[in-house]
Amino acid sequence: MNYSQVYHRPQSLSEALVLLDRPDSVVLAGGTHVVPRIKEGHAKEIIDIQKLGFHKIRLQGERVWLGAMVSLQALAEDLLVPECLRQCALYEGTQILRNQATLGGTIVVASTESEILACLLTLDAQILLATKKGEELVPLPKFLAHPFPEKGIITAVSILNQGIMAWERVARTPFDRTIVSVIGRKDSSEKVRLAFCGLGKTPLILEKNSLDSFEAIEDFRGSRKYRLHLAKILSERVTSELEKSNANSSNHKQ
Repeated sequence: MNYSQVYHRPQSLSEALVLLDRPDSVVLAGGTHVVPRIKEGHAKEIIDIQKLGFHKIRLQGERVWLGAMVSLQALAEDLLVPECLRQCALYEGTQILRNQATLGGTIVVASTESEILACLLTLDAQILLATKKGEELVPLPKFLAHPFPEKGIITAVSILNQGIMAWERVARTPFDRTIVSVIGRKDSSEKVRLAFCGLGKTPLILEKNSLDSFEAIEDFRGSRKYRLHLAKILSERVTSELEKSNANSSNHKQ
């Protein structure tokens, strides 16, 4: 088994980006997904970004800024974070895993089961992506569709902190990874945005009336037909819950 040969802990973002330009380099944040790749010999140089200061959560106007190195446990505990997102963080794994895993890493992995990502989609998440050309804000749907057109590092995520949220999920056990989830948000103009887990290769925003024509994924836990059936039922429940809500709140039913 081959292990990476060189370990770096850069002291600045610019230094990290220079190192990232080397062949077979990989960014190490929490390490929950990267370390297995390193052990399999898929990277020769590790760039540990622990020292770059991306651990803060702050409120700025109507948006909350989440550092890419914020752990999922910190995300679940910080009261500046919208309640639905805090709850979603609890479903990403055990507390030991949540203490290690980071928000940035969760976005990069982009698992279809990640309810954090679905919640971020409803909250109009913008990814602050740093490359050698500078920093730019990238809408989360665009990033999920075309991740890293050139080598870069996620430094922060910006989300809205207002709106009414509702969440429905189906899993084999209450705290198991979801099979299908629907998270909805209603804004001040009464517009509803629905995000779905377990239908596409990543969580995604869909209109309810587009489900009949959507080509869902399938695996041993659920066929395409079963997943779409669940999505229709859950989206109706979420929409109904949002229609009944008339104050800022976050609702979740198991």
